[in-house]
Amino acid sequence: VAAVEVIKQSLRKNGDRVTLPAFGTFATAQRQARTSLNPRTGQELKTPAMRVPNFTAATAFKAAVK
Repeated sequence: VAAVEVIKQSLRKNGDRVTLPAFGTFATAQRQARTSLNPRTGQELKTPAMRVPNFTAATAFKAAVK
């Protein structure tokens, strides 16, 4: 639980990458603002720009899961 908090704080503060050897890399990506549709009503919605979390699995982790 403490490790997750450290990762969240590091990503939240300045968007640093957090690499855990043989597991993967946590980072943030910037999504641009866009227009989306409500599938039920067809109404257009404006989705603001935002930072989103991103995870890339390490090769060793992928091989272990196979």
